[in-house]
Amino acid sequence: MNRKTLKDTVATLSFITLATGCGLITRVVAPNSLADITSINGAVDRKDEAYLEKVCSGDSPARADSDQKYACQQLERLQGPQKALGSATCDNVIEKYEGAPKDKHEFVVSMGKKMAECGHYAYLFEHVVHWGDNKDGAKLMSELESSGKSMDAEFAKYLASHKGPQFFPVKDDRKNDVSYGLDHITNWLIDKGHTQHCAALAASATGANIVARVSVMNYFATANCKEGIPLATELLLADLPGDRTLGCNVLGKIGDVSVLEKVKVVAETDGYSTVKEEERNGRVWATKVYPVRDACLQASGKIKLRK
Repeated sequence: MNRKTLKDTVATLSFITLATGCGLITRVVAPNSLADITSINGAVDRKDEAYLEKVCSGDSPARADSDQKYACQQLERLQGPQKALGSATCDNVIEKYEGAPKDKHEFVVSMGKKMAECGHYAYLFEHVVHWGDNKDGAKLMSELESSGKSMDAEFAKYLASHKGPQFFPVKDDRKNDVSYGLDHITNWLIDKGHTQHCAALAASATGANIVARVSVMNYFATANCKEGIPLATELLLADLPGDRTLGCNVLGKIGDVSVLEKVKVVAETDGYSTVKEEERNGRVWATKVYPVRDACLQASGKIKLRK
C-alpha cells in the first residue's frame, strides 16, 4: 500500500477512545460502521437482539448518545412484554408498562395485577383499563376482582380522592384514553348491577374536564342517577353540538321539572344544523335538520310526561 492510499484510508476512519479499568483504549472505527437509527431499525426488522444488545451496552459504538439510548429502547420492545413483566417492581411497574408493547391482553392483565398489588389503582383506572374494547376492559376488571381485589371498592376510593380536575384528567392526546377508560369501568359496574356510585361519581365529575363529564353520562342515564342532572344540564352550554345533544338525551331519561325551561330554550333556539339526504321516488332530497333542537324537544316532552 503506497503512502497516498494509506493516508486516504486513515482519513476515512474514526478514532474512539474508551475508558477501561486499565486506562484508555483507542479503537479505530469506520464511520459507516457506527450504529445509527437506520441500522438500529434494520436490526429491529431482523429481530437481531444481539446487535441491539451490543449497541445498547456500548460494545458497538453509536454515532450519538441518543442513538445508543434508542437501541436500548428498541431492544426492550423487541424482547417483549415478558421481560418487562419479569423485571417489574412496585417502584417501576408503571415505567415498565409504559415502555412495553401492549398488544396482548394477558400482559395487560398481568401488569394490572402487579399495579393492584402495589396499590397503583389511580394509574390502573386512568391508563390501563382503557386498553382494548369494552369486553377487554370489563374482562380486565373482572379478572382483577377474581384475583381477590375489590375493584368496586377501590373505584369508590378513587372517586373519594380524585375530584374535579383530578378526576380522569385529560392531558396531551389522552382524550380517547379517558373516554374509553370511563366507558369500560362504568359499563362493567352497570353490568354487575352496581349503580350505587351515582352521588360519588357526580361529585367527582363536577368541575372535571368535559371529556370526563361526557363519559359518565351513560352511567347516569342507565342507573337513573338524579345526581347527574346538574352535570347533564351543564352540557346544554357545551361547545360541541354532539355534547349538547347528549345532555338533552340524558335529561330526557333522568331530568325533572327543574330543568324543563332550560331544555325548552335549547329546543327552540339552538342554531346547529346539518343536511340530511334521503332518496324518495328515485331522487335524492336534502333536508336541513337540527339534531340538538330535536333531542331537546323530545326531552322536554318526556319530562312533561313525568310531571
